Amino acid sequence: MRTAGGLRAARRSEARDAALQPNVVDAFLSNLSVIGLLRSHLLPSTAAPSMTKVLPANFSPELVSLMKSALDTAVYQIDGSHRTSATKAKMAQRIVKTASEGVTDLHELVSAAVDEGRVPAA
Repeated sequence: MRTAGGLRAARRSEARDAALQPNVVDAFLSNLSVIGLLRSHLLPSTAAPSMTKVLPANFSPELVSLMKSALDTAVYQIDGSHRTSATKAKMAQRIVKTASEGVTDLHELVSAAVDEGRVPAA
């Protein structure tokens, strides 16, 4: 059973997480085209792709919505102490990278993000 102090601490933690979430999602969505441009100009692929690659600038609205859902789901599967805006941003970048490699399955995107979130951002 939680004490009153424990409940207040839990509520503060939830409020802090809720306050961080919009900033991460906004940054995630606004950086899609920038990441695509950087990737297409600075990091040309030399390996034979096993899936159809998609530039982030060409992500469909449905895929962007799916990626947002993946981030929202993945955030609550990592340790609470890792739920910082920097770690969430790192997880969002991993989702973008994975989706740009042609992965569009929600479970695979969540798994990639959770793997990234296991180690907190510096």
